[in-house]
Amino acid sequence: MVNHFCSILKSRNIQSITNKAFIILISVGDLMVGLYLIILASMNTAYNKNFCHQQNKWLTDDKCSLLGILNTVGSQISLLAMTILSAVRAKTVKNGLISTPKVGRKAIFSLFFQIFFLIVFSIALAIAPLANSLEDFFVNGLYYDPLIKLFIGFPDKEDHFDTLSQYYGRMQKKSLKWQLINKMIQDMFTQDHGFLQKKKLDFYGNDGTCMFKFFVTPSDP
Repeated sequence: MVNHFCSILKSRNIQSITNKAFIILISVGDLMVGLYLIILASMNTAYNKNFCHQQNKWLTDDKCSLLGILNTVGSQISLLAMTILSAVRAKTVKNGLISTPKVGRKAIFSLFFQIFFLIVFSIALAIAPLANSLEDFFVNGLYYDPLIKLFIGFPDKEDHFDTLSQYYGRMQKKSLKWQLINKMIQDMFTQDHGFLQKKKLDFYGNDGTCMFKFFVTPSDP
């Protein structure tokens, strides 16, 4: 990766610079995925045989979400960089007989824009599922303090609707949002209970590996 970077500084051929720039991006993406695997392995060692008892805590932990972001950004950077690199090489083969253009301001700007868009898109794709404004699309459920026996595991909207309709009476399921659920659940408890402790089971809490879920199921939000 360092060798390619040094070669870019010396090169006067835009195609050579483009190839090496995207190879560096692929290396960076693979490095991020490798770092994700190392951290995941260390967490697996830390939890060891206690994971089944600590599963709820891990799936709702910020560390799991950060790992998911790291893996998603890395994998998307590698995937998109390989896609663009393949297109660039295909174009090079097609125009093989045409003289290779030299480094120019327009070519450098185009390359910079492609790299910038690739990185921004990868980061946006990774963090979008954690945005509060999108929680109704990506939050799978809530995890409550184990002392609260009303909810067990990770109740989703359907589970909350059944409980809330029994307490408040007739309700409309379509209008039930996570923000409203939080308020209604909190209002069910008196001030003697204090603040009701709960955490979101977010998009990356699908399983213990905290990976981006590309293939959804009918039960997903």
